[in-house]
Amino acid sequence: INMFAWRVTNIRKSVLGYTFIACQESYLCARLHSVPHIRRFSTVVQAQQLCTASPNREILLKKLDCALRESKDEEAWKFFNEYKSCCGFPCSSTVSKLITVLSYSSDHQLLRDVCNVVFKIAKEKCELLQLDSLCRLCLALARAQMSVPVSKLLRLMLQKNKVPPMDVLCSVYMHMVKTEAGMYLASNILVEICDCFYRLSARKSECAMSMKPTTTMFNLVLDACVRFGSSLRGQYIIEVMARTGVVADAHSVVLFSYIYEMNGQMDELKLFKEYVDRASVPLARHYCQFYDNLLSLHCKFDDLDAASSLALDIYHLWNSRPMKENPDLGKSCPVPIGSPYLKEVLKVQVMFELLQKDSVVLLKDKEALVIIENGKLVISSKGLAQLISKYKRSDRINELSKLLVAIEKEMGTSQEGSICNDVILACIYTGWLETAHDIMDDMEMANVSVPIWTYMVLLSSYCKEKMSKEAEALAKQIKKAGLLLDASEEMTVSECLSGRK
Repeated sequence: INMFAWRVTNIRKSVLGYTFIACQESYLCARLHSVPHIRRFSTVVQAQQLCTASPNREILLKKLDCALRESKDEEAWKFFNEYKSCCGFPCSSTVSKLITVLSYSSDHQLLRDVCNVVFKIAKEKCELLQLDSLCRLCLALARAQMSVPVSKLLRLMLQKNKVPPMDVLCSVYMHMVKTEAGMYLASNILVEICDCFYRLSARKSECAMSMKPTTTMFNLVLDACVRFGSSLRGQYIIEVMARTGVVADAHSVVLFSYIYEMNGQMDELKLFKEYVDRASVPLARHYCQFYDNLLSLHCKFDDLDAASSLALDIYHLWNSRPMKENPDLGKSCPVPIGSPYLKEVLKVQVMFELLQKDSVVLLKDKEALVIIENGKLVISSKGLAQLISKYKRSDRINELSKLLVAIEKEMGTSQEGSICNDVILACIYTGWLETAHDIMDDMEMANVSVPIWTYMVLLSSYCKEKMSKEAEALAKQIKKAGLLLDASEEMTVSECLSGRK
């Protein structure tokens, strides 16, 4: 009996113990289930387990694959969301197909939704993302002018030390820099890519060179900086280009000249001139805008001597330029940029004879001082007008005449088409009659002939303005020089002096 009572007592204790433990487990489970995060995790796991075991999973996958094969954007997006809600993300190949197919959509909201899904996958299951599909999405977003998502996507790739192939990245940049906001984002990403390149190069990583930006990428950003007037940003990008070791081409030099002209950096621009002056004839035409910006800077600073020297160089150097590529300029030339007072002067590598096929073309939005005429570089009418005006204000007409004579000899044109004749006529029509007369006298002393009809125009203007003394002096000068060839010209002079005209 005692043994039986002892066994009953032990059984009761065991039952009570198990019951207590079971109650504790139930209570703990209930408490855990009340926590939102764990409850949500539990629900997702249960849903995924049910989906895995359910035939609905296979059905949804088949529907999704079918929609992707037929490029049905909306259906594919619908089935993907249904699958994701019950089973989580599909496999890597399906995710890649989805991103690729939806990248061709013209629906901006759908592109934005796909981009958000990519960022979510990157946080939860980054191994599902493939570089190729991300590149396609990046290009699609850039075409849609969605620069902010593009920049986020590129930064996502940079976190993995990856970027799209450089030809794809150039296409992305070409679309991004069409807007000012896109230009700022593109320039920031370019700097980050260069930083990544520095880090990988320091580690001597094999993939470092695949991260190095191309000349075209820098040119696209610099071109946008010029178009949107962001000269300080452009100056910074030039410095980044120099530090990265990217070799600039002929188009880069022209873009540098625009940025230096906007910033008033004449000394920096002069350092490039000695190389540009030696460029071959085909490339010299491309450097027209370089000379235009340099002349503009000289005029802004009222440096008449430098402006005159440059104007003469434009005509003089043309005859001495080689017709074929200059081998010295075909190599990389280091040109200092930035302040010369720094301990280590920063230098940018430039190939002055290199003009890449995919170079972007910068359209001028201002009237140029230097233009191409008959295949040669010449000073435009506006450029001449600025020089004449500054010489007149400085009362240095004699020096202007010397410059015109020197240019005339380099050009070797006829009387009627000469630059001297054009300047004299421009002064007459502007009302600067005495200035025109002074230039005529200087031309006569330099043995540069002026057409008789130019004298007649000046004489007629003197008579019209009732400047009788000047008219008489000019008439005597005409007769003394023996410029009157027939009776009709003599009659014209007499009529002017008598006041009939």
